[in-house]
Amino acid sequence: MLDHRNVCKDGFGITNRADAVFLDLPAPWEAVPFAKEVLRQDISTRICCFSPCIEEVLSRVTSLSEHGFYDVPLFESLDPTHASRPI
Repeated sequence: MLDHRNVCKDGFGITNRADAVFLDLPAPWEAVPFAKEVLRQDISTRICCFSPCIEEVLSRVTSLSEHGFYDVPLFESLDPTHASRPI
């Protein structure tokens, strides 16, 4: 099934069906309540968000906590190709 929608305002259109949700959005914390609805309730599920700055990470973690998510690990991914190197 393919559906185009604004998940931050309209949700995903399904409930209790996903094992995981990946949010690569400008404001993923706005979609967290809808992501919780779409995640299955009978198994352990996961949510993954991509946030480029610490302010967005704080907003996301706050929203996740407010909606019952816990044990929220954070990972930093650095691209070493942009590091300074001596010539």
